[in-house]
Amino acid sequence: AKTAPRGGGPAQVSGALLWPDETDGFTPEPDAERGIWFAREVYAMALALDAKPVFIVAEQSTGEGLRPVPVTVNLPNDHLQYAITWFSLAAIWAVMSAVLLTRVLRRGAIY
Repeated sequence: AKTAPRGGGPAQVSGALLWPDETDGFTPEPDAERGIWFAREVYAMALALDAKPVFIVAEQSTGEGLRPVPVTVNLPNDHLQYAITWFSLAAIWAVMSAVLLTRVLRRGAIY
């Protein structure tokens, strides 16, 4: 419904301010003429639409065609992965140190 007419007056929007998602080498270039964007490139969108570079996700419908979207915080919890990584590295280091110490003591030469 991109081409549907919308009211041009001021609207009060309650929502969350989101930072733009980063694009990478796999993100296609936007087609600004047709209004197709493949990432939230806020500054490029604002320039193309002659608007301010702000991206707000509406929490409530304003009646002007804005659909509310639930905003959640998705902080990754990688603590178990970190613990496994660091304890594995510590265990490997301890085994390698024990092997080195054993080889040095077998030779009878301590530096």
